[in-house]
Amino acid sequence: MDWRVPIATGLAAVGFSLAERVWEEGAVILAWTAFLTVLLARTDPHTPSPVESAISWFNSGKSNPGTSAKGMNA
Repeated sequence: MDWRVPIATGLAAVGFSLAERVWEEGAVILAWTAFLTVLLARTDPHTPSPVESAISWFNSGKSNPGTSAKGMNA
């Protein structure tokens, strides 16, 4: 098990808890910014972000038999 993830999560929770006591609205804004960054940013250039993966998965389903995942079928 990679212990860096639970340790970093715990430290982030403590940090947000302390920041919330100082400036509640700022802590909320910072938390949403971090959340959106995790969803949109790539950590590895060859690995898609979670949003890119979700969009790819959503687009891979066929809604009509005559269309492919990339658009129109030739």
